Amino acid sequence: MARGPSHHQLIAEVEACPFASDVALAQRTTRLVRTTTGVLDGPTEELAKALESSLRLRAVGASLEVLSQLRDGVWFRGGEFDVPLARVLTRLAREHLLYQGGRIGLRHSNDMPLAEAASRVRWLSFRLPMDLTIAAMAADAGFEPSTDRVTLVTPTLARVLDQPAAETHLHVGAAVPFEMLWSGLIRGLAGDTPEERKLERGGPPPFGSAQRFLRMLLIAAITRTLLGRFVWRVERIGFVPFAEFLEEELREDLGRVEWPWGTRDLLRLHYRVLDELHGVAPSATTLPRLRGLYRHLIGPVPTRRPTSLAEVLERDPLAGWLQPSPGLAVPETRFASRAIRLLLGRGASDELLAATFWQYERIRCITYRYLVEEPGTAGLDWFTRHYNRIGALREMVDELTFESALVVESADLHLGALEARTAPDDRWYKVLHYVRGVARQAARFEPLPGRDRPEVGLVLHFIKSREWTHRGAKRLQADPRHLAFGCRYGPWFHEQRQRALAVERALRHSPELLLVLRALDVANLELSIPTWPLVPLFQRLRTVSAELSGQLARLRPGWQVPPLRTTIHAGEDFRRLVEGLRRIHETIEFGLVSYGDRIGHGIALGLAPSTWASSSRVVMQPAEERLDDLLWELARYQRGDLPADVGRVEFVRAEARRLSRDIYGPAVIDAGWQVLDVDEQIEARRLRHDPALLDRFGYPFVVSIPPSNPIARHVWLHLTHPDVFERGQRPVEILAQEHELRMLEAAQRWLRAELGRLEITVESNPSSNLLIGALPIVEEHPVFRLQHLRGRSQENEPPVQVSVNVDNPLTFASRLADEFAHLYYALLRKDVAASDALAWINEAREHGWHSRFTLPASAEREALEVLFERSGGSR
Repeated sequence: MARGPSHHQLIAEVEACPFASDVALAQRTTRLVRTTTGVLDGPTEELAKALESSLRLRAVGASLEVLSQLRDGVWFRGGEFDVPLARVLTRLAREHLLYQGGRIGLRHSNDMPLAEAASRVRWLSFRLPMDLTIAAMAADAGFEPSTDRVTLVTPTLARVLDQPAAETHLHVGAAVPFEMLWSGLIRGLAGDTPEERKLERGGPPPFGSAQRFLRMLLIAAITRTLLGRFVWRVERIGFVPFAEFLEEELREDLGRVEWPWGTRDLLRLHYRVLDELHGVAPSATTLPRLRGLYRHLIGPVPTRRPTSLAEVLERDPLAGWLQPSPGLAVPETRFASRAIRLLLGRGASDELLAATFWQYERIRCITYRYLVEEPGTAGLDWFTRHYNRIGALREMVDELTFESALVVESADLHLGALEARTAPDDRWYKVLHYVRGVARQAARFEPLPGRDRPEVGLVLHFIKSREWTHRGAKRLQADPRHLAFGCRYGPWFHEQRQRALAVERALRHSPELLLVLRALDVANLELSIPTWPLVPLFQRLRTVSAELSGQLARLRPGWQVPPLRTTIHAGEDFRRLVEGLRRIHETIEFGLVSYGDRIGHGIALGLAPSTWASSSRVVMQPAEERLDDLLWELARYQRGDLPADVGRVEFVRAEARRLSRDIYGPAVIDAGWQVLDVDEQIEARRLRHDPALLDRFGYPFVVSIPPSNPIARHVWLHLTHPDVFERGQRPVEILAQEHELRMLEAAQRWLRAELGRLEITVESNPSSNLLIGALPIVEEHPVFRLQHLRGRSQENEPPVQVSVNVDNPLTFASRLADEFAHLYYALLRKDVAASDALAWINEAREHGWHSRFTLPASAEREALEVLFERSGGSR
């Protein structure tokens, strides 16, 4: 499905390169220089070569000449030959942004319509934190930054979004905006630095290793403090060169403080930090010494974590000078704006100041790029890496993520309801503690004047994983060769059952938790765990919640609390389109979702089979997944769900028969049994999803004696036999043929009709799907095939209710209002009339609102207080 990048994506790469690339950091780039038209000076040429290497992998079909023209058109747009980075960034800000008083909007013109301007800013926001661009704009125009975000919605779109909107698909761990995470991180570095082990969970950290990353973060924190003191001094006393400040002012200041090794050592340590920042020489200074220096500069480390987002900003080391206040940007943005203003004016010729400031900003921008998913890294495995990176850096705000989600998602719209997702702990009192903490954060949230308090809800999701590790050895979760369990997915199911039991016990201890704890989900690597191990987990918790809902009907009748609902990540990641459709339908087929529930992403429902086949005509797929696809298709013919083309049916039966013999034949023949025919295989697939049969087997501790019933025995073989597993994992090469594409079109129509009949809403996540699904542009988002434009409904294309969501605000550099705006501008770029595009957006907003799982009572502070009033005031 992936194609070459858009023109705007390539421009964004060029624009961000001087501020957020490793090469710019290594070269201490402070300006872009060309000696004559088309010829760059040495340092700029090295930066350009690195950029070419990066773009070459993305710019499919573009020659080096085309890329060099693109580069020079961005870097030297005004015809300059020597451009300081402060001017490069302010020019970038002027081109993209528009000052609108208390907010920053998009600049547009006849040559750059608003929808195109939005696309350019969207791609830039993946590569560069927009608060830095806002800081440059404020520095250039001479105003105090009042915000850290760019407002994308138009006045009319804002009116549409002034009606209640529901955020129904948000992972709370990524709900902290980068500027807030950075403020917490920069203060937290004075205490215990993030664990190297956690930093490595998301793949290789920046700068080559976890330890080097920590060093650079500490160096950035120290540099920020020194730069802050310098800018403060210039504003109050007058300008001196940065080198003079370091030699005289800093030495005089250090003479008034105590340092165990003397002031000379302290001064030398400062210069070692700056030398390492500039790459002059590697330093042997240890992390504890760096942390000690930083503590010395900013003062005592608080003994407790912040209890509110306001306190996070109040603890920022720059807050004593740039005090946080409503109506103002965070201290970081205001500091950057003052520093850039200095570089544009009195400090324009101070090369050391420029180099020091841009080196600091590059460490910050490289950290941003590490956390925000990079375009071109499609697939849930890449997303998981990016998501895992956040946890190690957000420790100072870990207990404030729900409050942060409320703040982030309230921007530029009327947030009527917020559902946030997280994985449950395997200890019941931790689950209880967490849900109460969410209620406490929600209770203290203050909406904007004139807005009602939002309804709030928590969705607990079971996390899929591909591998388990025992004594350093890794195996697939599907591998049955486990001494303790001896069956497929045994370790994973056992762990998730412990979490399910913890949730059950927490609910039995305090049924009132159901006011906030509203649904179950399963997330992460979609293809790593099949549907059948989920069924017993969901069945048990929904049964328990129904019982406790009955109790609450008597104890808290005014709350009107129904049992737990479900929403399943499905149809987002698939090797073949039929696999995505099968996994979506299995959630209905085996009772995971029902009336009024939801499907997360559901890309396979709206992706045109011809579009999919154009990039996936030949695909490798594990043999057992191919067999399940075929059995699912045959079951649809048997039930009359799909029209049966005789040729296609015979082809599918023959393929299923062949694969079944390849996978199960040797094991069955060795045991003296008979291979099941295709119809029996279809029944065996159904029984695999039957919790009663799994329970009879003792799953996940499966008995070693096979059952006598041939079909049940087949399920037992699937669960336990190593040879069946090995043969099932063998890749088979599959060609998408015309008769399959016709089947896929019919299957999509039928499945969309099923979702419509069951009032199931598909949670669309535009930015998430743009990156994870490798969509070239938002205009090609499958959601536009699911929900029809006004007056364009077609009889053979059943509509599906869709909601709009952000998924992961930090990972995708977005928020809920932005996601509505991205879809709105995509419709405009598709030449849809603004009135029709607004009507489409409003319908999606209404679908999200009506499909929410939150309860009206959860918007009442008094009701929320019931959840934690007996918790003894603990956090």
